[in-house]
Amino acid sequence: MTHMNTFLTYTVVATALASLGARSAHAQGDTTATRQVAADTTVTAARAAMDSAFERARRLVMSGQTMLGRQVGDSILAATHEGTEAYGEALYGLARLAPTASDAAVDYQRIIVEYPFSGHAGDALLQLAQLERSRGDRVAAIAHLQRYLRENPTSPKRATTGLWLAQLLFEQSEDMRACDILKDARAAANPADVELQNQMNFYSGRCAAAAVQTAADSTAHTDSIKADSIARADALKRRAKTGTAGPRAAKRPAPRLTSDGWYAVQLGAYRTRAQAERH
Repeated sequence: MTHMNTFLTYTVVATALASLGARSAHAQGDTTATRQVAADTTVTAARAAMDSAFERARRLVMSGQTMLGRQVGDSILAATHEGTEAYGEALYGLARLAPTASDAAVDYQRIIVEYPFSGHAGDALLQLAQLERSRGDRVAAIAHLQRYLRENPTSPKRATTGLWLAQLLFEQSEDMRACDILKDARAAANPADVELQNQMNFYSGRCAAAAVQTAADSTAHTDSIKADSIARADALKRRAKTGTAGPRAAKRPAPRLTSDGWYAVQLGAYRTRAQAERH
C-alpha cells in the first residue's frame, strides 16, 4: 500500500511539473486574457500539487520512513529542470526533508542566492533564520529576518517575523531597535491573534524602561555638551584677561635700558665680525 501511495505521488508530481514547465509556452503562444488566466490557474494548481507531494514525503520521514521520504523528494527534484522556478520550489521541499540542519541550510542558502524569485524564497529565509538562531548565530539570523521584512512588505507573516527579530535584538541588548521593530510588527498583527498579541505585550515594560533610559542618556549628553561649552568660554575669558592667546602663546622679551639712558634692541647675534658686517 505504501509503494502504491508513493507511485501516486510520483504521478501527481509529474503532472504538476509538466504544467510548470509549460508556463513559458503558454505565455508566448496565448494572446488573450482568458488564456493567460487559465495558464496562471494551471500553474497555481501545479504548485499546490508539488507542495502536497512534498508534504506527503515529509510525513513519511516523520513517521520513521526516512529513506522512502527522501526518495520521493529526490525523484521530484530530478524531474524538474535546474534554473526554473519549479526547481527552486522543489529544492525548498527537499530542504525540509534534509537529514541534518547543515544539509538543510545549504539548500535554503542556495534558494536565496540562485532562486530569489521562487515562491518559497521568503520561506527559505525564515527557515534559515531559525536554523541560525538554533546554532546561536544571532547576527546571521537577524540579517535573514531583516531581509525578509525588507523584501516582503505585504506578507501575512510580517507580524510574526517582526516578533522574532525583536526577540533577537533584545537578546543582543539592542532594546530601542527591538522596540521599533516590535511597534511595526504590532501594527501588522491581526488583533484577533490573541497569542501573538500577548507575546508582544510581554515586552511592553521593557520598551517603556528603554524609552526612559534613552531620554535620560540624551539629557546627560546634552548637559555634558553644555558643561564643556561653559568651561571653554571661561578659559577664553581668563586668557583674554591675562593677555595670552593660549597655553602656547610666546612671551616677548622686554626692551633693555642701557647705562647711558638709551634702550638697546638686539637685532641679531653672530660668531664673527665678518658675519655681522655681511648682514
